[in-house]
Amino acid sequence: MEIQSKSNTIRSFPVSALVLASLFILANNSSAQVALTSIGHISAGAGESHSIAVSGNYAYVANGSDGLKIYDISNPIMPVNVGHTNNGGCAFGVAVVGNELYLANLDDGLRTYDVSNPARPVNQGHVNNGGMALGVAVSGSYVYLANDNDGLRIYDVSNPSNPTNIGCASNTNFYRGVAYAVAVSGSLACVANGHDGLRVYDVSNPANPVNVGYSGDFSYSGAFAVGIAMSGNYAYLGDSADGFRVFDISNPANPTSVTNLFNSPGSCIERTSVSGHYLYFADFNGGLRICDISTPLLPAFVANASNAVFGPNTLSEFATGSGNLAFLVNRTDGIRIFITALPP
Repeated sequence: MEIQSKSNTIRSFPVSALVLASLFILANNSSAQVALTSIGHISAGAGESHSIAVSGNYAYVANGSDGLKIYDISNPIMPVNVGHTNNGGCAFGVAVVGNELYLANLDDGLRTYDVSNPARPVNQGHVNNGGMALGVAVSGSYVYLANDNDGLRIYDVSNPSNPTNIGCASNTNFYRGVAYAVAVSGSLACVANGHDGLRVYDVSNPANPVNVGYSGDFSYSGAFAVGIAMSGNYAYLGDSADGFRVFDISNPANPTSVTNLFNSPGSCIERTSVSGHYLYFADFNGGLRICDISTPLLPAFVANASNAVFGPNTLSEFATGSGNLAFLVNRTDGIRIFITALPP
């Protein structure tokens, strides 16, 4: 894993109006086939795209050494770069809540930005407690940072200009632990912790995160937990070469693997996200995969868009969905935007 003038919105367009776009037809032997249509592209330019957050008509891209880039996607066929800032480091993970943006900036740590004017993102705060800031999640007034070998860091951002580290769940005692991604729901935080697997923390007191659950060591299978998403009583873990696993976390002290699904044209499952009852994930050199998780015990692949047509070295790192759009983060290729025909 390497770490490195607008028309009407497309959301109102019928798919038939996009006949000039590239059509991707699914191949899955166990579920209904859904079409994805490639409609837009955001170039990585001078950087390498690692992650994206979508809020309203804007897409916020963590673009590696190129910093943070902001795009107006009200017409996703022609996304327009409206804002850009670079405070050093390497923008790797990004989260947006309202007018506040949180950037996991690798060895530069955590940065907070005011994006009330997307054309002029303003760096408000910065904190660095060592480690490598890889993934970021927000819940209420707290930011949860997956900080590589350093583990999980929790920051009070009630004052975004002064993010304050109030809690830490160290990886010191977890020999194979590499906190790569974090998801938060209610009083629980789940961390994709590399070869160490899944760690579940009680964060009801953010100043004292308590490790209450553990999946067990994944190193024996060659898996490396890099992606995590949560929905209801389930956690969805991207396990690199092992595919992805679904854990029942209704009893956080005993996270139970209920499904291990590997049906991947690519070499490994990367970082993942949930939107509605769909799971979106990047399949490294396999492109975009979408899974219906409305029945968590029987997840079903429903969509696949190969990235082979975008170049031989196109490597997918992250995927997410918003409405009837899907976004695939392709490192040096940038961001690919698809319209989906997924049922609501």
